Amino acid sequence: MMRWIALAIFFVIALIACAAPTSTPEPTIESTPSLTPTPVPSPTPTIAPSAMPTRVSSELPAPDCATREVQGDGHIGQVVYRQNGIWLHDLDTGERTAFPEGERFLEPEPSDWSPDGGWRAFALEDGSLWIESADGEQRQEILPPGSGVRGSVYWAVSPVYWSPDGEWIAYLVSQGKTDLGHSEYLGIWRVHPDGSEHAEIYAPSDTLVEQPELMGWSPDGQVILFRKGMYHSASGRADGLEIHALPREGGNPRLLGTSLLNPDFLAWSPARDCLALTDGGGREVWYNKQIVVAAPDGSARANLSNDSSRADVQPAWSPDARKIAYVSRPVPEQYPLMTEAIYDTDIWLMNVDGTEKHQLTFTENAGEHYPLWSPDGEHILFVRVENNRSGLWIMETDGGKQRQVAELGAAPPPPSNYYGHIDLTGLYAWYLKGG
Repeated sequence: MMRWIALAIFFVIALIACAAPTSTPEPTIESTPSLTPTPVPSPTPTIAPSAMPTRVSSELPAPDCATREVQGDGHIGQVVYRQNGIWLHDLDTGERTAFPEGERFLEPEPSDWSPDGGWRAFALEDGSLWIESADGEQRQEILPPGSGVRGSVYWAVSPVYWSPDGEWIAYLVSQGKTDLGHSEYLGIWRVHPDGSEHAEIYAPSDTLVEQPELMGWSPDGQVILFRKGMYHSASGRADGLEIHALPREGGNPRLLGTSLLNPDFLAWSPARDCLALTDGGGREVWYNKQIVVAAPDGSARANLSNDSSRADVQPAWSPDARKIAYVSRPVPEQYPLMTEAIYDTDIWLMNVDGTEKHQLTFTENAGEHYPLWSPDGEHILFVRVENNRSGLWIMETDGGKQRQVAELGAAPPPPSNYYGHIDLTGLYAWYLKGG
């Protein structure tokens, strides 16, 4: 009996030993690559999007911005502005007349119209892309629903941008919805107005992390600019987004800078070959802001400010492209009240290479904003906020002969002050005959 008991114990111990885990390597789990939709094959091959944008290097050369000669006729000129209506003000005679047709000088050109104004591009809810003549008599479908994207899954097209030469239309495609509610696919596409050479040129691999937002074309039509949203964050957008330059034929986007979404933070040079932008994240305009000039394709870039003790915004090119006027302020030691944030700003001037910076306005307890050069390069328009009132002012380019052109009302003029920024785009502009 004892012998059988011993054998039973032996077998139990053996079974336990066999069941004990052995030291083996952890299994390797292959990561599944995120899927980027591949367009349905078509006669025109789709350009594969690049993965990561090329970062700005401090070793990039300064851009070579073309200059030109500008000569005035001895007259200051006329300005169009809003003040309970639209007015045309002759700065030589002082005469002011109602000018309702001046709306076209104050509003940005719509991106969905061809440069010659003959055609409008638009998308329907089914995702098809169309063009229509200005008189409405002709309508042509460029792309049927779901063109080049995966099957008949829901997709949408918005917005659309014509290239400056009218040869291309760029647009953003969104498709599908994930369980988290964001688009399953986002891509930048371009096509000729006749529907040919339809191709995707950029698409992020993870639409939760990155959301491209189209900005439009470079003036030479070689580059498409877009902002990169991150994690669908409204707060992140308020603090500024990266601006990237994407070659029209596809390839690596280049980072031009990080800028707030204010339209007056970007300015093209007169020859349209350089872009000046207010670079720096953070929604507050009184710190971490500098003027940067870049080539549209991102191949050249120069920081013109290089002074962390000041915040520089709202660049404006002189008509000959040799100088830039801008708004500058000292970085405050303490976080200012919003009602104070629009004060303590002045108009400054510098050469296009960042040299010879000097101050043009010295008004105490006031703020100057949004400089605009006269067509002959002899005068600068700007808004002065003082004693809770705002006015449109003009001065010579050396800061002399400052005078008020018009009273604009309570400060700040609408829309209201947002972290020290007043959006004055669409409030006033120089009147150009025939333009």
